[in-house]
Amino acid sequence: CQSLRLKNYTFLLSELIKTVSFPKDGRQCENTILLSYSGTDENDWVKIKSSLNNDFNKPLFVYLHIKGGHDPWILNDEDKIFGKNKIDVYDALLHKSDRQFLKFLEEIKKLGIYDKSIIIFTSDHGIGLGKHLDQASYSRLFNVNINIPFLIKYPGILPSRVKNIYSLVDVRTSLEDMLGIKSKEKTHGMSFKSDLISETNKNERCVFGTATYSDIYSMQCYNGLKIIFQRKHNFLEIYNSFSDPYEIQSIEKNYTTKEFMRLAKPFIHFMAYGKNTYAIEN
Repeated sequence: CQSLRLKNYTFLLSELIKTVSFPKDGRQCENTILLSYSGTDENDWVKIKSSLNNDFNKPLFVYLHIKGGHDPWILNDEDKIFGKNKIDVYDALLHKSDRQFLKFLEEIKKLGIYDKSIIIFTSDHGIGLGKHLDQASYSRLFNVNINIPFLIKYPGILPSRVKNIYSLVDVRTSLEDMLGIKSKEKTHGMSFKSDLISETNKNERCVFGTATYSDIYSMQCYNGLKIIFQRKHNFLEIYNSFSDPYEIQSIEKNYTTKEFMRLAKPFIHFMAYGKNTYAIEN
């Protein structure tokens, strides 16, 4: 909100935003138009249309929240189209969310703003199902928990698949880049705008994650290296998440202490200075 206010945006945000605590300025998203918690209220679109009618040339930022596969998993029997097992119910919830997002797209087209809109579909985390059967949201930061869906429609750009590794921390930086916003605030993200427009060189980069409630940290690098560490229990695992995408076989014994310290330098840096630095420093 802080950043987009520089371009005089009107904000329409899911009520979920009231549950978020912002690090420096907890009031940066105050005085916004609130939409329903799960994006299921028809009045949401009345509010969006009304905002457009008030000033069609004024930019809008709309955040619609979909419950998706978040627990508790409550689903009517007639909606359990894949079966009644845990994974079946989860798949049915995702199927339902897909249809809800389709409805969002149809509504955007009805408003006549689809072609000039930037549209993002993403999530904050996944769930540990399948190889790591665990309904806890973050588990131990395996890929099944943190390798999230991310789709973006950017006006005038043909569909493609981005090859470099990115993180949610990059979304703000990328939007600022796309919208020509020059923020004075230090951010830790990397813009993926150029990756959408053309093939780019591979970014030799690592991205980081943390499950603060259990003091677990992870680092995923461009070459497949994945480290997971739980500080409380001195628990360490290393994977090649490219050749072992489900992260079944830890390979920490393949590295000497010296080799590990070299590999883990940016990881240790992140754990020590997390909120103050994200990028790999020299």
